[in-house]
Amino acid sequence: MDGRLASQKQQVRSGCQTIGGCLAMIVLLIVLAEGTPILVRQMTALPSGTDAIVFARPRPIANQLIWLPIILVMLLYAVLATVKKTTAALIAVALLLVSFGAIAYLTWYRPFTAIDFRESRVHLHYLWPRPVVTVEARDVISIGEILSQDPGSSDFLYRLQLETTNGDYASMANGAQTNITTAKTRLRALNPKIVIRDAPLW
Repeated sequence: MDGRLASQKQQVRSGCQTIGGCLAMIVLLIVLAEGTPILVRQMTALPSGTDAIVFARPRPIANQLIWLPIILVMLLYAVLATVKKTTAALIAVALLLVSFGAIAYLTWYRPFTAIDFRESRVHLHYLWPRPVVTVEARDVISIGEILSQDPGSSDFLYRLQLETTNGDYASMANGAQTNITTAKTRLRALNPKIVIRDAPLW
């Protein structure tokens, strides 16, 4: 009798722990869903008084910041569960982390989040902590745009491209084509020699 009672208590305790763990995961996801956009807004915040054209969209960035690490953790668990040899597991984990770092850079830190124009310079703002990149307007050779479709809807997204003597730059994708038009107009006002390209640079 005592053994059966102890077994029942153990089952109840185990069930409570499972329910508690599920509730904790739900609460964590809610906190991430609500808190990550606030964090992203801080990471894309511009200095006070900056007259900038903003391309970053906090909600899509926040969704990526939530789900990509979750997917990474799941893949890491899958690798560690299937790969038995320590060396092979370490190599697989390293490759996953490098891949995640490359995706993070290409998705969040390679494109600029906003652009502003002061005097004869163009300032490209990036997701924190990447610093602002300053380009002389006379060094801009051409400007263009990349058109794509939003994966979550049928809307189109636009990215501004800058070709300069020091390298090429592209903005984050944004659904407001007026941002592209305004940026082109202001760039041409700083440097009338800038070429407006019809086709993407890459």
